[in-house]
Amino acid sequence: MQLFHFHVHLSLHRRIKSAFFLLETSIWLHVFAQSLVAVFIPIFFLELDYTIGEVIIYYVLYNFFDVPLNFLARWLTRKFGARAVIVAASVALIVFFSLLYALKPDNWALLVWIALFAAIYDALYWVAHVFYFMKCSTRDENISRDASSNFIISKLAAMLAPALGAFLLIAFNRQVLLIVSAIVLACSVIPLLRIRGVSDRPKKRQLSWREFFGEWRELKDYVSIGLFGVHGSAETVMWPVFIYLVYESVSSVALLPIVVAIATMIFAYFTGRVDKKRRSAFVIIGGISVALIWLSRLFFEHTIFFYASSFIIGFVSVMVLIPLDSSLLEKGEAKDPLSTSMYRNTASMFSKFVFYGILAFLINVIQMSFIVAALAMFILVIINWLIAENRQTRQRNLKVSD
Repeated sequence: MQLFHFHVHLSLHRRIKSAFFLLETSIWLHVFAQSLVAVFIPIFFLELDYTIGEVIIYYVLYNFFDVPLNFLARWLTRKFGARAVIVAASVALIVFFSLLYALKPDNWALLVWIALFAAIYDALYWVAHVFYFMKCSTRDENISRDASSNFIISKLAAMLAPALGAFLLIAFNRQVLLIVSAIVLACSVIPLLRIRGVSDRPKKRQLSWREFFGEWRELKDYVSIGLFGVHGSAETVMWPVFIYLVYESVSSVALLPIVVAIATMIFAYFTGRVDKKRRSAFVIIGGISVALIWLSRLFFEHTIFFYASSFIIGFVSVMVLIPLDSSLLEKGEAKDPLSTSMYRNTASMFSKFVFYGILAFLINVIQMSFIVAALAMFILVIINWLIAENRQTRQRNLKVSD
């Protein structure tokens, strides 16, 4: 029995000191700090008397700045290492919080700076963090289990944080919420700096664009991630704005990420164990489901439906995102992990720039965002169905030739 207890204690000790556990802890604290504020950002702007059109322009600027900064993030990660870049991203986010703290009505100069620092944070953090995740992953050939674990960890933080964020907003004010977020964010750096034994710089040479995307099929995962990013923007920005305009309540907005997080955590565990051969089917079924939910939101107006649709969309979104990310990261690990991370975020942010750019020229931006999100998911489904059909045809031809 003593030997058993020693084995359990040793296994737990090794787990706690492992690079992947420390990275997960850092990610949890980071996501918690960001999620305290994230869902409320467009609401802050609206409460400061910025119009919906001006909120859209802010997101156009943010994504416009973000796209080229991903290339800078790759260079910095190669030069200084992923951990240093993640720390720099955390500093940029604290500056973002500080500028948001100082924002007043009709201050467009400051709003542009806020968009710039949001972009600096996003590019630095996501390029370095996804690359370092691949380096710390214990399952190089089947990264989907680590991806689902990371997803669950993130969603647990995303579930708890908005409730606390809403409480701080209602009981105190925006400034107190931003200060608490900055403190938690600073704490997220501690476990990151304790990671040992995992190189945070790429060992493989950087591939050119032509080498990286040698075949058109290689683009499929990145185009799909970009199209999924349109849905992500609609779900995390436009949908909360719609709920806020309907109920005029911060607490009603805070419920959304909580509902989504519960749904995604339940299903992420099982999706991470999906066989590679079934990934395309999951993406297609999940994509169709997400698109239909967006279209249904145009016709049904009831509180129960609003939150039920958020729960369902969180559930089926996992069917799309984890298989896509797993496929992309597994191929990228064998090829050029850092460029994989960079192109992944670039594809996502470029599609969001196009999404908000389209909305900037429209009038009924809320309803049109639902339609554009549905259209993006239908295109994603068609692309993945065509690739899956092409793969099956090649396999049948090989069997016939044998």
